[in-house]
Amino acid sequence: MEDFKYCIWLIPDKNQEWINYTNGFMPHISIHTKIEDIDNANKKNEEINIKEPISVKLVSNLKKTITNGFYAIQQDVIPINYRPHWWPENAHVSFIYSYSDIDNESVNNLKLKIKQKKCIMSSTIIKKCTGNYKNW
Repeated sequence: MEDFKYCIWLIPDKNQEWINYTNGFMPHISIHTKIEDIDNANKKNEEINIKEPISVKLVSNLKKTITNGFYAIQQDVIPINYRPHWWPENAHVSFIYSYSDIDNESVNNLKLKIKQKKCIMSSTIIKKCTGNYKNW
């Protein structure tokens, strides 16, 4: 099981449609991953300092990734209104996680479900991404 350690996620505002597209976790853009301890995670999170909401847009197609037996369905995103200095390289939003292969039917169902291509994100959270993703 992949250990992503402490992560900082940029998350959608509560009223955003993307929250309905996942399988049991908050959709997010990972800004930092594999941070060793909470003190460093807090320090990095303070440096982000979001001053105004960031409007993001889905681009390209959904894609399946696998990292040491951890499967994900994700899609690339770009900022629309401004690009913060900390914007991650290869930014993407994750919608589905699994510890087994994700079939094409699940990918197609997600594709049909995604009606809203834009989302407002205005806050970050620190997550301890160790163990089963359903417990993060």
